[in-house]
Amino acid sequence: MECSTTAAPHGQGQVTHIAAPPLYAEMVAGDRRLRLAGYEVCWFGGWELTGPGGEGVVTDFFADLLAWCQRPTL
Repeated sequence: MECSTTAAPHGQGQVTHIAAPPLYAEMVAGDRRLRLAGYEVCWFGGWELTGPGGEGVVTDFFADLLAWCQRPTL
């Protein structure tokens, strides 16, 4: 699956991301299929992972996921 945005050159060497509705539609359709199959879906944004503190986002997520998986069941 591809990214839901496409990169376009900006006037001064910057890259501007432009929404790509067909790719987004494919992504959310896949999300629905996974959920209907009984899977939990956790989304991360590209900036969230590549921006400042991105490594901490992943580390914290997996620590929280492990704690969630080890919680007592009734």
